[in-house]
Amino acid sequence: MMHLFGQTFNSLTVIRETTKNKWFNRQWVCSCECGGNKIVTTTKLLRNFITHCGCKTIELKSKAQIKHGKTNTKEFSIWHSIISRCAITKSTKEKYKKYHNKNITVCDQWQNSFETFLKDMGKCPKDKTSLDRINNSKGYQPTNCRWATAKEQANNRDNTNHFIYQNKKVTIADLVKISGIAHNTLRYRLLKANWPVQKAIETPSQNIKNRRIKCTL
Repeated sequence: MMHLFGQTFNSLTVIRETTKNKWFNRQWVCSCECGGNKIVTTTKLLRNFITHCGCKTIELKSKAQIKHGKTNTKEFSIWHSIISRCAITKSTKEKYKKYHNKNITVCDQWQNSFETFLKDMGKCPKDKTSLDRINNSKGYQPTNCRWATAKEQANNRDNTNHFIYQNKKVTIADLVKISGIAHNTLRYRLLKANWPVQKAIETPSQNIKNRRIKCTL
């Protein structure tokens, strides 16, 4: 069995082994020379796919500005944002906990190249707002990303939470249409307060005290 404890790979030094990822690949907690930490699989360490914790994005930004002059574009801002939020550093670990806890990563070809990201995704259409992951359990990669509106992103997040109503699988977006209750109110009732579906859609809110519930899909 291979032990990487104490070995250094570029800017990363292996501290300890941690739990395997969902593909049962061995993973290691590595300390970056900047002081941050990052979880990396054995393969990515040995093949130099991951060389730092993400701290060098500022350096990448400087190089990118010289190379393509697009640092003031919306596309570059979004690219830089996804790199930063997925990098496990002291400054991002708490701020972007939901990404780190789910081990959401940026694919290797986008990690160090804005040009590749722009080539894969193209310019953001005027009617779209940001980059959306189609499958929220997977990371940022060409086959799992799209330009989407805020509404499309909200619906996509809802699609990860299914409920049973009248013997049918429904999302929060479906229940909003059925009940007329505000989206945020239903999200709170179902996901935070853990209300049963029937109670969540039949309990009037201030905005719909006298609104009649539609009970068909």
